Amino acid sequence: MDKTLIVNDENNGLPQTYFMNFRPGAVQKDFGFWIIMAARNNSSSNGIHEEPALPSATRKPRVFKFYSIAHMFDGAGFHWNAQRGITKLKVDDIIITPPDYVHFYGACKNPDNLPFVEDFISFAGPIADNLFKTGVIKDRIVNMGQQRRLLPIIDKALSPTRESQIEANILLLNFLTEIYIETQKASASELNIKFDFLTQKIIRDLSHWWTSAEMAEFCGVCESYFRVAFQQYSGLRPKHYVDKIKMGVASEKLLNSDIKLRDLAIMLGYLDQYHFSRRFKHVTGVSPAQYRHANKLLG
Repeated sequence: MDKTLIVNDENNGLPQTYFMNFRPGAVQKDFGFWIIMAARNNSSSNGIHEEPALPSATRKPRVFKFYSIAHMFDGAGFHWNAQRGITKLKVDDIIITPPDYVHFYGACKNPDNLPFVEDFISFAGPIADNLFKTGVIKDRIVNMGQQRRLLPIIDKALSPTRESQIEANILLLNFLTEIYIETQKASASELNIKFDFLTQKIIRDLSHWWTSAEMAEFCGVCESYFRVAFQQYSGLRPKHYVDKIKMGVASEKLLNSDIKLRDLAIMLGYLDQYHFSRRFKHVTGVSPAQYRHANKLLG
């Protein structure tokens, strides 16, 4: 394999663009995915900053023309890109950078005044491009634990044998897939917490009729995704879930209070007693008055 890293920095322009003059061998072409550079124990080379710093004429952002995955396993650092801004890096953070993403990172001051130290792999190929298009590979910072997961991949990638090259590609693809699955699980868990808060808000303001668009906005997701995710969470469509909460409160009030039906209807956001009674009967099979009377007899 013939590879040379080229940095385009003409006229001190921003950002620096990193190209890889790389000729994949037959195994890489056949596989459709190839590792073009890999290194262990790589230290930051742009100095130690007192605080996370924005790019400038002396701290130039970078653009890669390939994919990169790095694991910071020592020191303290920060990462900046145009999409996310500044992120303080923690030990064991993994940074994935797709092509053409303007970014910059460096070391932050720490008790031992050490630069951050990383393992990293650069890669490319049509399989990587397809994984990027489908969202499996994307710009992200994740923490996958203390184990230096890139080391066995780097060891295989640095071996010239065909078998090692294929195994390195498979190991990296598996790791990228694992990162995607774990981040999806974390996203689903965070969304369920938002759904819990949404339920509490619905209960606190029973007179309001929530639309799917309002509920999606409250949870910070698009409406189409919200509808699918919320039905997985609750087993019901959003409108029916709101209805279920209102009917549950109505049933409790009918059993345990002497509230008038018109007041209950207003409390639950219905136009009048008639609309409330019709909906209650549709859900429970009996009118509010019949429900209250029957349960008093049972009591």
